[in-house]
Amino acid sequence: MREYTDAISVTIDNYIAVFKDNYHVDDCDIYFMASGEASAYLEASCRLFERFRQVDKKGILADAKKLASSCTKHNMPYIILHNILERFKNAILCELLKNEKQASVAYHFLRQVNIALDRISKHYLSQKVETFFENNSRRIRTIEELVDTSSIHFFEGHLLWLENLAHAISDLDTTALPELSPAACVLGQWLHAEGKEIIVDEPRWQHLDLLHRRLHLIAKRVEILLKTTPIDYHYLLLLLEKADLVSLSIGIDLTLISNIEYIKHSSKDPLTGVLNRQLMEKIFKTQFELSKTLDTGFALIMADIDNFKQVNDSYGHVFGDVVLKEFAKVLIASTRKSDFVIRFGGEEFLLILPVTTMNESKEIAEKMCSRFAMNSIDREGKPLHFSASFGVSYVHPEADESSSQRHISELIDDVDQKLLLAKQQGKNRVVS
Repeated sequence: MREYTDAISVTIDNYIAVFKDNYHVDDCDIYFMASGEASAYLEASCRLFERFRQVDKKGILADAKKLASSCTKHNMPYIILHNILERFKNAILCELLKNEKQASVAYHFLRQVNIALDRISKHYLSQKVETFFENNSRRIRTIEELVDTSSIHFFEGHLLWLENLAHAISDLDTTALPELSPAACVLGQWLHAEGKEIIVDEPRWQHLDLLHRRLHLIAKRVEILLKTTPIDYHYLLLLLEKADLVSLSIGIDLTLISNIEYIKHSSKDPLTGVLNRQLMEKIFKTQFELSKTLDTGFALIMADIDNFKQVNDSYGHVFGDVVLKEFAKVLIASTRKSDFVIRFGGEEFLLILPVTTMNESKEIAEKMCSRFAMNSIDREGKPLHFSASFGVSYVHPEADESSSQRHISELIDDVDQKLLLAKQQGKNRVVS
């Protein structure tokens, strides 16, 4: 179509010139590490733009796939590439529609851009499904190896459910869809029976139930899309990504619920009522593996009462035990029911806080530090005040990282060194 080529060539050339000048504004360089990769991406983008000078469906499909392959190779988010093409489409259409006589040119151009966007979203979807299967299999294997985590095993059932959803999307097959009713799947049945008795916190139960129903609504939307012609790969990709995120949120909730169950039924230190040190290694390994599975971090806090030897020397060991118990009460009151408070030894305590950011853990440690310092402990009618020091570390395991005994020792040593630094800096403080 010579009329099409003549009408659109100059407009596309002008856009490409501006695109090259403004390329750095997109910040796409952050996705490319090796020399020349960013410029190769730029050339691939411009080559696709140039394809639109002609009505060339085959060429557009080929160049769109090459560009998508380059971007997925470097983990460029789909939304970034999609946004770049949307801006290109809108800019060209705005120029073409300034002239009413170019309406047919604009129509053909729009059809071709949609072909490119469809091919790109289809490629990203196939890559997302492939990555999803790898991650999901790893999550299932991790949960299968865990013990004493009854609630989290219901997440395993829903990971299998999610895998069926991904197969249905990958094969474009509605017969492969998992159970669509939230009340009929394994997790749904547990939630409305045993789960209601275990999760005594009603807002927590409602939140988990809401997440679960949302996940099933996504599956129902997938069913509708798979029965629609033509297939909207863009929407399917977004739904699979959303399902993956909601599923991880369910996993996080079930992890915290499982922790509460574990703490409730575990042996406690007879003096302070917190967990025994003998459980530390098992708890640490479980939280480490779950953090890898759910792609979340957790915090370690080492806490120690300042000058505790002087407390025992001045007031006796009986009163020293009173101070220990009061300190343990502050630690428990300042943390969630799903957090682990462990008596590490003597007056030293280790806290493991799942699904917690570094800033959150620092705030928790600061709160415990100030609460204990302000808390008065009565001795023979006289209020006494004591203080404690805290070290805080943040752990975010990589997918292939091992929770070996050596690694555990290194991480605990790291937080212990921060506690030591807090002591050296004057005590009654937090170091992270």
